[in-house]
Amino acid sequence: MLRTIRCDSPERTPLFLYADSFCHPAPDSLPAPLADLFRDECADWEGWCQRVLLLSDYLGVREYALNVPPPFRKTLSGGVEITESTENGMTVSTLRTRLGVLEQRTSRGFTVKPYVTEPEDLDIFQEYVRSWRYEPLPKVASGIKRMKERIGDDGILWNFGSGTPLGMMYRVFSDIESIVYLTADHPERMRELFGVMEDQYRREIALLWDAAPETDVFVGIDDTSTTLVSPAMFAEFNGALTDGRADLAANRGRYYMHHSCGLLRGLLPVYAKTRMHGVHAFCRPPIGDVTYSEGRKLLGGRISIAANFQVGLHFPDRATQARFVREACEDAKAAGCVMFYATTPNNLHSVDFMRAGLEEARKHLE
Repeated sequence: MLRTIRCDSPERTPLFLYADSFCHPAPDSLPAPLADLFRDECADWEGWCQRVLLLSDYLGVREYALNVPPPFRKTLSGGVEITESTENGMTVSTLRTRLGVLEQRTSRGFTVKPYVTEPEDLDIFQEYVRSWRYEPLPKVASGIKRMKERIGDDGILWNFGSGTPLGMMYRVFSDIESIVYLTADHPERMRELFGVMEDQYRREIALLWDAAPETDVFVGIDDTSTTLVSPAMFAEFNGALTDGRADLAANRGRYYMHHSCGLLRGLLPVYAKTRMHGVHAFCRPPIGDVTYSEGRKLLGGRISIAANFQVGLHFPDRATQARFVREACEDAKAAGCVMFYATTPNNLHSVDFMRAGLEEARKHLE
């Protein structure tokens, strides 16, 4: 798996499982006691790692990429606070600083009104970012060490952490329309804010590896896609930043991957100019707009690809699934340096969806 990430002439395509609180097999399709484990709520990250390990055993998968949490807790200082209330079924988050108050409104997991939309919001939000402090969590760090001992040389640990400042703004704190206007009308203020944010995010990455050096990969979750971000926009705001993160990883013998789960064709030539180690959640058609082999030509031979080989399939018949998986596997072998994970689109698909996909993939990868 590490040879794949390094693009160091891997002998085969790694194949492992992924599951979380939303993307996992329908519990009723699993045998006891697995069914009970996936039916119950689980807030404990180690519990989710154990579920993935047990599900892997059940499906005969012997490679692992386990998602571990940060070994620290983020807190606020300097009198900054966030409070939540409910109003007409909507969650209202109120951010208070000495410079003013911002409000975010969400409904059913979707942001209706973000914190930052106007120029006057920028100083208040920057005060919030500057207030971030980090409290070590030794028990979490010990748990990460246990997970590494459990999988040994049969897999990797990765942490899905903060994306770039640009990505975190359009994913969490603002929206792309506001960002476009603010970067056009107040470019220096936005650059200052992005710099303050990245200082904190780079601190988080360093804290991760200081406390849990067993973590092999940091994955910056940006959901980058040309549905939102132009190649020029990524190059301007994230080119040097990506190099800095990749260098931070490389200096520790670790790896930096960038999460991009949308339309990528226009972005890959920009990625190729950076020192990132991999593109995570690379989507080929019908969800994405570029195949693995086409992507390899655009990326060059140095950047790896991590992908769900069944992305875009929803309740397919077996013949359709077989054809889809075969084409993905042939595409991956032509591209080289691809690592595959099997998952479900949601928690409504049977474990047979995963089993059938794995059986087809093994025919073409082994």
